[in-house]
Amino acid sequence: MTPAGWELAARLERLLELPVAAPADLAAWEDASRDVQVWLEAHAQELPFELPQHLMFYFHDSDIRAREPDYQASQEQAIRRLIRQLRGEEAPDIRRPWWRCVLAALLAAVFLGIVIPNSGQVVIDRSTTPPAVHIVGRAVACWVAGAAVAVPLALVCLGTIRRSRLAIPGWILLSVLLLLAILRKP
Repeated sequence: MTPAGWELAARLERLLELPVAAPADLAAWEDASRDVQVWLEAHAQELPFELPQHLMFYFHDSDIRAREPDYQASQEQAIRRLIRQLRGEEAPDIRRPWWRCVLAALLAAVFLGIVIPNSGQVVIDRSTTPPAVHIVGRAVACWVAGAAVAVPLALVCLGTIRRSRLAIPGWILLSVLLLLAILRKP
């Protein structure tokens, strides 16, 4: 996994070792927890996957864990599992919003459906009776349209897969291309 993942795993292990039985224990645990949270805010983008929501409950529920041993056991079990995932010992529970890639692909298909038929030139063949109308396509225009829509589609999907901000310019480019195609449509 990543160095940031190993570091977070080590910090969480140190938190697990701290007691939470007495009020003095809680104050020390909360101080140590705040240090981990500050570090986490600075390094969240370096982590190998999006952290589960139960980590925030772990940070904020020390008083409940002190009163309820069953709750403490279940939270600590979840944190131990997260530590194994951060170290690569266990596969993380990664849920990616794949619908974004699918939506981007559908919008790309709509863009191509508008642009490609309109990239041709209407030619009237007067040598036939009655005159025949043909649309002569421009292969270069089709390739350019395909390449133009492939870039934002790739940005959206890479941004989704890598959990990065690449998706934002991808959505903007895709929206602009689609808007231009709609406005240009005869």
